[in-house]
Amino acid sequence: MSPIADPTMTKQADSGTDKSNGTATNKVGSVTNKSAPNNPGGTNKSARKRGILEAFDMVKAYASQELLAPLAKIRRWFAMGVLGSLGIIVGVVLLTLASLRALQTETSGRFGGNLTWVPYVIVLVALIVLLSLLRMLINKRRLS
Repeated sequence: MSPIADPTMTKQADSGTDKSNGTATNKVGSVTNKSAPNNPGGTNKSARKRGILEAFDMVKAYASQELLAPLAKIRRWFAMGVLGSLGIIVGVVLLTLASLRALQTETSGRFGGNLTWVPYVIVLVALIVLLSLLRMLINKRRLS
């Protein structure tokens, strides 16, 4: 890939030097700065620091794009789900207490004496059946 040509730059064909700003091109065509200090690593510290900062900014932008944006989109969905679950929990608790109270008072004393525990077992079995039916109805779906 060749560097972008600048009409003000005049290059010599044999050495690849640019007379306007003291840069040179290597065989690949990338521009190197002749005035840069001669480091054993081949790059100076400020260029390395800029590269690290650019990489950090790129990771930060990627995290924002791939994590924060989708989380912001599902915030309302999540809030409605939490409110709906709390409503269902409160409703099931109230329905359970109402059915227990009805079994205790409206059965004309059939569950009296030694059988006072029977309404609790009936309500517990009903809750287990309800929860197992709900568990079978739940489909595992992913957020899209």
